[in-house]
Amino acid sequence: KATVSVLYWGLGEKMSVFDFNVCEPVKIERGGMKLAYWKYRVNTKTTCTQYARKEYGTYRRYSDFAWLRKRLVETYPGCLVPPLPEKDVKENFDKLFGGSGEETSLHRFRQRALRKFLVRVGAHPKLALSGSLQEFIELDEDEFAKRMKQVSKPDSILKSTSQFKQMSLSVTNRLSSDLNAISLKATPFKDEYPPEKQKWHDVQQYLNKLENALCMMRDRFDNLARKKRSFAGSMHDTGKAFATIFEKDAQFTGANYGEGVSRAEAVSRLEEEAAEADVTQIIETLTYYAGLCRAAEGVVDYLKSLWILEAVLEKDLDTLRKKREKGGTKEQTDSADASVTGSMAKNDEVTGHIRLVIETFSDDLKRFELEKQHDLKSLLSMNVDLTKEFALKRQEAWDALATTTSM
Repeated sequence: KATVSVLYWGLGEKMSVFDFNVCEPVKIERGGMKLAYWKYRVNTKTTCTQYARKEYGTYRRYSDFAWLRKRLVETYPGCLVPPLPEKDVKENFDKLFGGSGEETSLHRFRQRALRKFLVRVGAHPKLALSGSLQEFIELDEDEFAKRMKQVSKPDSILKSTSQFKQMSLSVTNRLSSDLNAISLKATPFKDEYPPEKQKWHDVQQYLNKLENALCMMRDRFDNLARKKRSFAGSMHDTGKAFATIFEKDAQFTGANYGEGVSRAEAVSRLEEEAAEADVTQIIETLTYYAGLCRAAEGVVDYLKSLWILEAVLEKDLDTLRKKREKGGTKEQTDSADASVTGSMAKNDEVTGHIRLVIETFSDDLKRFELEKQHDLKSLLSMNVDLTKEFALKRQEAWDALATTTSM
C-alpha cells in the first residue's frame, strides 16, 4: 500500500474513516489490443454512517476513476480535488525502466497512484461525503456504467462548474474581440488585478513555480533511477561474462567461481532495489504534488473565468439601468425593471458563488501547505535514510564480491 499522510482531517469534528485498497489488475480483451483495457479491484472499509455496509468490493477501470474526479471538480468548485495518474503512463514508465515492459511493476505503480487518489478524497471534509464517491464505492460494475451515462444535478450545495460555463456562453457574444470569449487567460483588468484579485494571481504564479521545481526534482530522480537500473544491468552482464571467461579454466572451477557470479548478481539486484525504492517512495510523491499544483492552478483559472463573467454581467447591468433611466411607456419601464431585477439576481448569484469558491479554496490551500510541508520534509529525510541504507548494503555487497577474487 502507498504511504500517504492524511492531514485533511482535524478541521472541526473528526471524520469517518475510509480504508481503500486497489489491487488484482484484470485485462479485458475487447476486439483487439487497442480496445483492450485493464480494471482493478477496489476494496473499501468505512465507518461512515451514510453507508449501509462497512465493507465493499468491486472492479473499476481508469475511466471510472476519471469520471469520479470530474464529478467532484464539477460538484465542488473551489475544492482541491486530488490528481489521478496519467492514463497512458507506459511510455514514461518505459523510459524510467529502460523499456523493459515490466507489466507487473507498471500495474503496481498505477495501483498505488489510484489508491492515493481515493485516500485523499476520503480524507477531505467535503469530498468524503460526496454522493458520487458513494456510488463509486457501492455500485457494481453494470450499475456504475449506467450511472456514468446519466445526467444529474451535482450533489453539493455549491453551484456546478458546468452551470456557470453554460451561463458564460450566454454572454460570450457580447464580449469584446480582445477577450475573445470567456477565456481562462483573458482578463478585463487592463494593467493589473485589483488588490483582492492580485492575491490569487500571485498564488497561481507560486503554484506554477512550485510545480516546475517539483518536476525538475522528479526528473533528476528519474535520471538517477535510470542510472541505477543501467548499472544493475551492467553488473548482471558482468556476472555472466565472469562465468563465460572462467568456466573452462580449471583454476576457477572451484567454489570461488560460483560465488563470484552469485555476488555480482547480488550487486545487480541491490541496484534494482535502490531504483525501485526511488520510484516508489520519492518519484511518485513528487509526481503527485506536481499534479496537485496543476489542480490548484486549475481552480484559480476557474476563479479568473468567474471574474470575467462577473465583469460582463456588471457591464450588462449598467447598460440595463441606463436604458431604464430613459423612461418610456409603462410597458417599457416594467420590462426594463424586470430586466434590471433579473440581471441583479444573476450578478448576485455569480458574486455569491465566487465568495464560496474563494472560501473553500482558501481552506484547501491551508491543508495543501500543511501536507506539502509534512510530506516533502519526510521525503528529504527518506532520501537521506535510503542513501545511507543502500550505501551500507553496497559496501557489504562489494566486500563480499571482493573476497571471491582473492587468489
